[in-house]
Amino acid sequence: MDDYLEMTSTLALELFDRHGRLKKEYISYEVRKGSGTWGHEFDKGDIVVFESIEVKKEYRGRKASTELVDHIWKQAKSRYDRKLFAFACATHIDDEDERRESRDGTMSSAQLKRRFEEGQVRSEAFLRSLGVRRVGHTQWFCIASDPDRPCYKPAASDDYNPGVIGQRRRARYGYSNVS
Repeated sequence: MDDYLEMTSTLALELFDRHGRLKKEYISYEVRKGSGTWGHEFDKGDIVVFESIEVKKEYRGRKASTELVDHIWKQAKSRYDRKLFAFACATHIDDEDERRESRDGTMSSAQLKRRFEEGQVRSEAFLRSLGVRRVGHTQWFCIASDPDRPCYKPAASDDYNPGVIGQRRRARYGYSNVS
């Protein structure tokens, strides 16, 4: 299956039921709903999926990716009269050097894991800086075209973060050394 179809299928299978509605567990189940920002609004509207954003190393840190995503999002909103939701999966940020080191075996598994986790944190921070908020207890983030949506209310620092909760839980039960 093509990568783009795989990402879209993953989104559909993880978040939505067979009728195309957000699964009830992400609306009402206390742990799975996360911050509770999202609900039945996904039942009507169109979806945009940001599958990957690639910015050359020399342009990183100059807001190029932010400007790119903002431009695409504004274009998409201007073309649709209906509600629009943009989804992105918080995935690891990598580059060609990292892919080569991974293939060549020049990095240990511990180094790869640490780099993966750092990339995951950067990816989530980037998405939150765009105003995108996590959908329940998932790897998916979303933003709505309607500026009055509750997703715009919590600050990025208040967005649900299962990683922090997982760390607290491990520490509480004496598993703080588990990685």
